[in-house]
Amino acid sequence: MKNIKNFLIIFILAINCESYQNYEDYISEIKESETNTKQLVLKFNNFEKYPLLLDVLLYKIIWKNAKEFKCSEKIQEIHIKEPKDIKIPLAENTHLCAKIFVRYNTIRPFQKNEIAFLNLDLTDNKDCLKLNYKSDFYPEYLNCKYLDFSKKSNQIVFDHIITQKVDIDKTFMTYGLTFMSLVAQTPTSYLAPIPMSLSGYKTVKNFVVFEITEI
Repeated sequence: MKNIKNFLIIFILAINCESYQNYEDYISEIKESETNTKQLVLKFNNFEKYPLLLDVLLYKIIWKNAKEFKCSEKIQEIHIKEPKDIKIPLAENTHLCAKIFVRYNTIRPFQKNEIAFLNLDLTDNKDCLKLNYKSDFYPEYLNCKYLDFSKKSNQIVFDHIITQKVDIDKTFMTYGLTFMSLVAQTPTSYLAPIPMSLSGYKTVKNFVVFEITEI
């Protein structure tokens, strides 16, 4: 039994390390020569207690005509763990496509766990939807308008909305795998603690909302 417990602890730590190994701390250094350049400013509210991960990919835009365009070559890519306020200097004052992925998944063995993510594609020609942030549901996949740096810098503020909304699918799967392991013959029954050690006794789905402004 002691060996199984040690195995579970090592397994959980390994998953945590795997999730973070491709992410770095971001030092937002703006050189004096860059103070007048356009910037993409990212801010994060109420994420302090959560293992937040951030992916940002920026792409050039090629215009076919006055209204039609396509996102072309990637010009910048960053992966940040537990981001704070970030300022990304840009080499050109232009329009850019962006793909931004904000997410976390807590790992608290046999406790309540929380997840949240927002997959934001700024690759379209339409304005982002005006959404009710107090709603019980908020889209996790959004395709909105590209970023315009021709006149001003852009700022995106991400807010964390904490709910008590249970993720039914993930919680049901956890209990299902636990029950199947318990009723199975040994040695499979020894694996019964694993699902709840990774997902807890229930999973709560929180939401990430955002606002884009020129500054």
